[in-house]
Amino acid sequence: MSPSKSLDWLVAGRGYAIMWIYIGHIMLTYYKQDQFTMVEIGVLLQTAIIPFFIVLSGAFFSIGNISYPKYAYLKFSQRIIPVIFYSLLMIPIYLLFNDKPLQIAINYWYAMILGIPLLNWPTWFLIALFMSELVYFFLYKNRWSKHQAIIIAFILYTIGWVLNSYRWRYGVMIDNLTMAWMINSVPLFLSCMIVGKAFKKDIIKFSRWPKHKILIHFILGLAVLIGFSWMNTSFPEINHGFRKKVDNDMVHIFIGQYGNFFYFLCSALAGTYCCFMLSRLIPDNKFAMFVGENSMLLLGLNAIFHQGFNWKIARALPLPADSIFWGFTYGIGIGVLSIVGLIPFTWLLKKYAPQLTGRPMLSGPILPALYKK
Repeated sequence: MSPSKSLDWLVAGRGYAIMWIYIGHIMLTYYKQDQFTMVEIGVLLQTAIIPFFIVLSGAFFSIGNISYPKYAYLKFSQRIIPVIFYSLLMIPIYLLFNDKPLQIAINYWYAMILGIPLLNWPTWFLIALFMSELVYFFLYKNRWSKHQAIIIAFILYTIGWVLNSYRWRYGVMIDNLTMAWMINSVPLFLSCMIVGKAFKKDIIKFSRWPKHKILIHFILGLAVLIGFSWMNTSFPEINHGFRKKVDNDMVHIFIGQYGNFFYFLCSALAGTYCCFMLSRLIPDNKFAMFVGENSMLLLGLNAIFHQGFNWKIARALPLPADSIFWGFTYGIGIGVLSIVGLIPFTWLLKKYAPQLTGRPMLSGPILPALYKK
């Protein structure tokens, strides 16, 4: 088996993670319509999926021989230009289908200047990744041993947890300003990226594990994830600033709502591990590979449903019963179908506007390359 083929499961794994984001967002819509309780599921998804993406980014991060100014411009082209493009893309969607998010963005225009993407909220991840990559450029060059990397990652995680657990106590202005350009997320992102780098060889070795071993490790990891997520209920009641917009009873990494220091740490590690094991358990397929190869593009397009259509879909297709079973069933069905519906749009953007969707080195057919080596 060639090296590229042996790692196809990682590409597919990114695809499954994006699917879960779409699934989680439609389930969240049902939850906010008071049709079923999705708190536990929300804690599981937020805790597992986002760290998985960041650990993957750290594991396969590469800079080559490049100066820092050129590197910073490259990352700006890969992350921030798509954020601007996806935000502008949502304006006609809002005008046609849901003008409420547009009105909020207009009223809080200063938040967008501060790098808080109200027009396209899922792109907060790209902003946080960009800010983290600017710092990771210097950390990446250090030749730490695995044990040293784990200690550094733990220190960064601790800094991030302390920052996010106490910043709200200093008033709404400080609380909101620390979200500017998603600075509040940087310590956790850096921590996960360092873990990815330290365990890259171990991740690659998963390719050679037999299925029965993968299954056993997945079950054990899932048990740890569910157990610590269930105990992670230490969410303070905060009702000011951007925290008004989120639920106070579940993990929200973008707002810095992690819960208990130890429980979140254990569940995040277990959740990331589960994502790797699940990616190996599910056979590779063309659909998952397509979604994985276009994961960041589909992340930007997610707002079309998350902030545009999901409310209408949930009203048109109410759950037959108030239960997690029907929430999962509808969530999986609608979430996957949402991605299927975006395939033509994804293909068009990939073909005609790759420079605006995270591929600045490509040229044509409309725009020239935005970055040249």
